[in-house]
Amino acid sequence: MHHLTFWLSLILHIASGAMAQRYQLNQSHWRQCVEAFGPASLSPGTLASGAYSRSAISLNFANLVTAEKDPIVSVAIFRKIDGQLGGRMHYVCDSKAIEAGACRPESYGAFIGRLEDAKHPILTEAVHISQYPSTIYFPLTGSGSYCVEAIGFTASTFSAVMRLHSAYGHLPAIQVGKWHFMAFCFLTSLCLSVAVAINHFKGRPSMEVHRSRLFVLVICLVCLDAAIAWANLTYINRHGYQYACETIWTLNIILRACRNAAVVSFALQSLRPRPSQDRSSPWVAYVLGVAAFAFTVGREREMLRDRNESHDALQLLWTLGSGVVLVISHIECLRRTMSLRRQPFREGKGTRSRAAHCTSLAMAIFTFCFLILDAVLLHLWSRADEYGHNLLTRLWWARWFLVDEWQTISCLGLVVVPALGA
Repeated sequence: MHHLTFWLSLILHIASGAMAQRYQLNQSHWRQCVEAFGPASLSPGTLASGAYSRSAISLNFANLVTAEKDPIVSVAIFRKIDGQLGGRMHYVCDSKAIEAGACRPESYGAFIGRLEDAKHPILTEAVHISQYPSTIYFPLTGSGSYCVEAIGFTASTFSAVMRLHSAYGHLPAIQVGKWHFMAFCFLTSLCLSVAVAINHFKGRPSMEVHRSRLFVLVICLVCLDAAIAWANLTYINRHGYQYACETIWTLNIILRACRNAAVVSFALQSLRPRPSQDRSSPWVAYVLGVAAFAFTVGREREMLRDRNESHDALQLLWTLGSGVVLVISHIECLRRTMSLRRQPFREGKGTRSRAAHCTSLAMAIFTFCFLILDAVLLHLWSRADEYGHNLLTRLWWARWFLVDEWQTISCLGLVVVPALGA
């Protein structure tokens, strides 16, 4: 019963961070930035799969009863690179600004900044939330990061719903590259799994039963993870129902964590000498497997969060922790492949042992390089200004691979190495 309660609480906790194209704004969470593709980036057949004829951001305010006589919320919608020209750090049209001629009376409560210096259109508006405000509609002119800011001018409390209507579909733009990658990854892992499985069972009939069962489990988890991830992204793009997406995302996160844990355990348990000559303890495989599960859950949840300064350090911790586990696993695999090459009973298998050793070395270098790259990018990201003017923000379209899916390739390497050298 305690185990059931634990898993239910874990599932609900993960689901609370699932990504959607609908965002809540209030006096505490007053800024929301999203990435979107503009019309120029869409192919002619794209609109058939999407729900909207053009990309746009809409903002709806709830009609709240407040203590203020005329509660006003100041709203600004702009491209992220123009964030310094208008917004919270600049002026709002008030009575003093009107007297000084800085703005007109009809702009009372709206942001006033250097809007004429902006490279892209900026929308500023004063919303009277007690007068049943209409929907604010902001068409997107190009691909990039867009921000919405809503600050209470005379309103102490407010509630608004921001929606990103994408002509590409319901899928967030930052996930479109991952969508195509997971389709390729599913087909590749399926073919690779079949080939490795045939080679494994055909060439190693004397392998212990528990290792063979673990191998079958790993193969199934690798294919199933890629298939569900691709199917989930396809479902989000075509339908985007929030609760269904959250449920599938949650199952996908748990499945990916189980996959990583099983892959690490399989790699380290398979690359062992004969039991009579094996003096190493199996606790290394178990500890790294548990660590891989924990860090994967934390990392995947943080990847689904929107950028928030309070979560930057935590995201860096989970991402680097997951990467460190993979690096240690590859280094241990590299050490064991070197040890296996020196075993006398492996004479005649030198070519396969050499291939396993070279593959393990290449994957260790690949994983270590991306781990260092993640540390640099996420450190710069956490130290950027409030509008994120840094390299990772400019590379938002590739962020899904730079700080996330490269670990999928690293995990596949942990499957291939034991299959070649076990």
